[in-house]
Amino acid sequence: MTSVLVAKSTLSGETSSHPSKSYTHRDIIIAALAKGRSTIINPLVSRDTEASRLAAQCLGAMVENGVNSVEVTGTGKVEFLDSLFCAGNSGTTLRIMTALAALDSRRIELYGDKSLNKRPMDHLTSALDAVGAHTKLTKTRRWTGKKYVTESTAPVFVEGPVKGREIVINGSQSSQYVSALLVAAPLAKSGMDIEIEGGAVSKPYMDITVTTMKKFGIRFDIEIPHKRYAIQKQDYKPATVTVPTDYSGMAFPMAAGILSGRGVTINALEDDLPQGDKEIIGILERLGAKIKTGEGKIEVHHSKMLEGGEFDLSSTPDLVIPVGILGVISKKPLTISNVAHARRKETDRIKALALELRKVGMRTDQFYDGLTIERYNGIHGAVLESYDDHRMFMGMTVVGMYAGNTQVNGMESVNVSFPGFVKEMQKLGANIKVLARG
Repeated sequence: MTSVLVAKSTLSGETSSHPSKSYTHRDIIIAALAKGRSTIINPLVSRDTEASRLAAQCLGAMVENGVNSVEVTGTGKVEFLDSLFCAGNSGTTLRIMTALAALDSRRIELYGDKSLNKRPMDHLTSALDAVGAHTKLTKTRRWTGKKYVTESTAPVFVEGPVKGREIVINGSQSSQYVSALLVAAPLAKSGMDIEIEGGAVSKPYMDITVTTMKKFGIRFDIEIPHKRYAIQKQDYKPATVTVPTDYSGMAFPMAAGILSGRGVTINALEDDLPQGDKEIIGILERLGAKIKTGEGKIEVHHSKMLEGGEFDLSSTPDLVIPVGILGVISKKPLTISNVAHARRKETDRIKALALELRKVGMRTDQFYDGLTIERYNGIHGAVLESYDDHRMFMGMTVVGMYAGNTQVNGMESVNVSFPGFVKEMQKLGANIKVLARG
């Protein structure tokens, strides 16, 4: 495990945002399903998106690197070249490939790394079973914040093809289940009529999936956002697409600029593509942060004290950590609510955030679907854990820049979404020293 030592830092200067992980995943996999050559401009290169490149190749596509681009030559059909597929740490890749496996007539085994194999899959597989697929999951115990429960997780065995058209999916646990069905729907024998029940979470990620599908030529007969989608059997068409800025990742340099900055400017691609995590700008404004946007730039300055308040992040669970760490300079308690699904990410992010912020002197109170963070005396350095979660590593490193004298363990995890995070922070003036693996 690689760790970093973080001293008090003052950040200034200009940096560039990195490309969206969510769009890169969908672009690569859908391009593999289109017959012909697609070009993906400005893709994110990370451990997670490498899993989607491997998924495309598993589906028979040819994937080649270009100049700040990826060329994908797809086959136009779903046919796994191998009966075994590993998605690494990527939940999006695992869920989409599981739905696609239900279109194949062979028995496919899909799994991930230790972290991913703890994340639930049963709502997706139950929906697939109801329309004729045959699936088998692995039983895993998990703490919910109230009690231990047994959940059904990967490794998952899937055998298709699905036969029915009308499919019902519970959307209360993860939007990735819905996205998986959406991507598979046009290539199912009869298409799919997808109904979402149970109250959908992370809704903007469904919008990202729908937008990407449309760019690759898919038509929707019925589109009632986050409730019902009807898609006839049809072919994906090759396309040239550009991956936008990743606002969930960019939230960390923004938080760093607010906690420890003296004027930090982040260059971001301007676009009108749906991305729920753009809400970080509105959240920072509500907190009273010094932020200025325009002309493809976001400028943030140090704030001595923020307002605090309550934030419902049901649609943007990836903002739990960058918003939560701003509680260290909030004069009122900062509460994050309606994010029970954040307990089912790479780690239980509610529990992890509460525990680590206590180490630096914060008072935290976690509840089933959120937590409250409150200043308590002074902030001081500590040894902090990332729990092999890329967003926890970035968040705790940003806290370390403010607190000083902090060690954060698990630097490897950041390669999932923002491989250049440490170097970008160092360029802005962050006093971060990478320790040898131990």
